[in-house]
Amino acid sequence: MCDPPQGTLNLTVHSLSSVPAAALGCLKYHTAGNVGVEHADAPAIAAAVARARVAFGTDRQEFDAGTLARLRLANTFHTKQVDGARLRREVFGGALGVGLASGSVLVKQLNRYFTEEDVAAAMRVVEASGL
Repeated sequence: MCDPPQGTLNLTVHSLSSVPAAALGCLKYHTAGNVGVEHADAPAIAAAVARARVAFGTDRQEFDAGTLARLRLANTFHTKQVDGARLRREVFGGALGVGLASGSVLVKQLNRYFTEEDVAAAMRVVEASGL
């Protein structure tokens, strides 16, 4: 897989509700959260463009598995197991507009597209949810 160059935009559509009914027949290999922009309706594309992020370089290492463990978004081999880490990660990813991702994928996304302020804002959403 090839990473996009630094400075490119990341665009993702995360809802089947934004897909016109006529296109649903094309989605037998897709699930909610994995919908190409080519299947989305105009409002969903406009929302995705509004959320687009300029990519940082692929060598950025601001976030790691330890970050996720401290935020109780993932369990690591060396940390106490946290109940609800997956659910917290789902709410966190929703707040960032990236949806649910595994810990390793989330670390890559955070390093690629998000700042400390973005993470703090998403964590406020998680905490407000009572998780």
